[in-house]
Amino acid sequence: MASLVPPSGETIQASPDSSAATSSGAPWLRLLLQALPWLMLLILTLLNLAYIKRLGLVDDAYITYRVARNLASGHGFVFNPGEAVLSITTPGYALVLAALSFLSQDFVALGLILSGVGVFLAGACLIDLSRVDRYPKLGDRWGLTGRTALSALGALIAVSLTLTFPPLTSALGMETPLYVAAILAAFAAYRRALQQDRRGTGDSWLLVTAVAAALAFLFRPDGILVGLSIGLHWIATRRRVPWRALAVGLILTVPWVIFSWLYYGSPIPNTLAAKTTQGLGGGVPRWGARLLDMASLWLDIQSLAAIAALLGLATALWWRREDRLPLLLWTLLYIVAHTWLDVRSYFWYYVPLASVPALLAADGVVALIAWSGQRLGRSRWATATVWVGALVLLALVLRPIPLAMRYLIRGPGPDLRVREHVYRQTGEALRAMCNEAGGGPLVGMAEIGLMGYISDCRIADFSGLMQPDIAHLEIAPYNKMVWSIQRYAPDLIVLAADDDAVPYNLVEAPWFRQRYEPTAILKEDEFRAFVFQRGLGPSQARETREAVWWKTGDQPTVFSQQLIFEPGSDPEASLHAFLPPDSALDVLVNGQLVSQLQGELADWQDIPLQLTPDESGLVLLELQGTAGEQPATVAWIISNALPAVHYFVPMADASTRPRPTVRLDPGVAERVRLAPSGEGPLAIELLHRDWPGVELAVSVDGELVDVVGGSDGWQTVQVPLSNDARSGVEIELLSQGEHFARPAYLALVPWTDQVASP
Repeated sequence: MASLVPPSGETIQASPDSSAATSSGAPWLRLLLQALPWLMLLILTLLNLAYIKRLGLVDDAYITYRVARNLASGHGFVFNPGEAVLSITTPGYALVLAALSFLSQDFVALGLILSGVGVFLAGACLIDLSRVDRYPKLGDRWGLTGRTALSALGALIAVSLTLTFPPLTSALGMETPLYVAAILAAFAAYRRALQQDRRGTGDSWLLVTAVAAALAFLFRPDGILVGLSIGLHWIATRRRVPWRALAVGLILTVPWVIFSWLYYGSPIPNTLAAKTTQGLGGGVPRWGARLLDMASLWLDIQSLAAIAALLGLATALWWRREDRLPLLLWTLLYIVAHTWLDVRSYFWYYVPLASVPALLAADGVVALIAWSGQRLGRSRWATATVWVGALVLLALVLRPIPLAMRYLIRGPGPDLRVREHVYRQTGEALRAMCNEAGGGPLVGMAEIGLMGYISDCRIADFSGLMQPDIAHLEIAPYNKMVWSIQRYAPDLIVLAADDDAVPYNLVEAPWFRQRYEPTAILKEDEFRAFVFQRGLGPSQARETREAVWWKTGDQPTVFSQQLIFEPGSDPEASLHAFLPPDSALDVLVNGQLVSQLQGELADWQDIPLQLTPDESGLVLLELQGTAGEQPATVAWIISNALPAVHYFVPMADASTRPRPTVRLDPGVAERVRLAPSGEGPLAIELLHRDWPGVELAVSVDGELVDVVGGSDGWQTVQVPLSNDARSGVEIELLSQGEHFARPAYLALVPWTDQVASP
């Protein structure tokens, strides 16, 4: 007598005529039934790709594209060349893109192709996971054609529900489709490995499972939960460790862990800290809370599918289905891990979960049909009733699918691409600015994907994806933006908004207006991107870009700053500092401790200092700071010391700075006393309106060092000085040409051997 094995492992005897039944059914009918879910998979894959092609990719996808491009171009596995920061969570995807770059340098096209492959592979795994071959008494009830029909019906439900999940469509271009495919491939291979183990035919499918689980880990670090859930299930049910599969998984994953530890200092992506702290205090929903909203929305749209999924869950638990229990364990681990990490609720984090209720809904529908067939008997009327009911149930469960497909066909309205168009224009403008300026100007922005990919500028991300110290700040988004600008002093800043509402509390702040002026506005409809360019700032402020410390341990971070005061002046100074609760700062003046500060509030504050210069008017400030998980910093020092910058017009507001009105006629001189603001070789930097006939003689302490002029347009020139300018110098500009000159500013700056653009 033939036998059938249900998921529980129990053997159920079939009737004597079951062998004839299992071979029943026309071959063409079985082929047609098997083709239906594959046809739906192909249609939905193409519709998804067509939709995302019209919509445009999510901004974060371009972060990975830029890293892959830098890797393929020999600039390193980084976003900013020369900065070893693990700024992506998908090294495997970046490696695949870089490896395929020999086919095309269009990483967007490569990303779309890989997304299509990922969606199709994910659907193929869903079809395999939906196979019906072990329901009790199924074989002797309807035969092979009946099992094929139920498998096709289940696969049709699983594929349709998963591939019309809107967040999956929106995540195309990212690693998400390949990540989901790797997860489902691992569970599909594990299902076959369990069958293979029961037959005692080796463990080849278990090795395939290990490969798929390793790929899931390389596509995203949380993919480690796939191998963990499968491994726990195997050990619990088989009572042995799968050493060969474990070795394969380690061989594929450990090299990346070792490399990232040596190259970046840690295999943990910097993005984890950034996305954990991102949105704190800003009313941004966290992962756990948003999961409930996503589930509620899915229940609202797919109410009948949700009921079927509950039935499928019940049957999986009741029958202890070995092909579902590891998947359910992974789902539980995935939800617990992300809720515990409390990351921001980006929509693509929920996409891997979509296939679980889809498969359970398919299981529930199939189980209900199988149960109905068993209850109604063998007559033709009963069989017809069951299949008519099955078609009605299928239509009810998939009722929202035609609407979803119609939306994919029609695509989004043109307004949904406005943001992408503005970002693209802004990226092109930034590329021109960065190429013109030379020397790798730093650009600060909040959306670094598309603009960073197109511009190829060096980026400071306001969320900290590129900068670990910003990532670890546990403050609200606006305060994090302020901290980033004050700490890094970017040469260019991009602020984008849906209308004129750029962060006015930022751009209207006096400190911002004194340092930045708008240079470009890119707009389309109601969306605008404002580009601000950094000036030299107020002359009484000494910026201290390097005075930042965190995770210092026992040894404090030391920073020094020299201030030079005119003889007889009353020295004044204050620190503009950010001292979080776990930080401390010792302030020394000319070697003497004058202040010990303990961090109390994670906010900016101005800290007045008591200064006593030496006989020559020199004050050497030494700052010694310690901190823990949050960085502390001193952004600038405000004092009445000799300035490093002199403006030939009042510099009260950089955003409304007029062109200089000072006119040096032939024979007229202007004298300025300046002191350096930093260490290293110094240069005089002069911005002036130039044209043929202009000659400006530049003298330092009465000695002529250079004569500039005679060109056309605004010119920025640098004149190197010797190191004896450390105590301050008197600079004279003498107009000795045929035409008058208009100087804009004069500054003592570090000598870079490059001329900056005005």
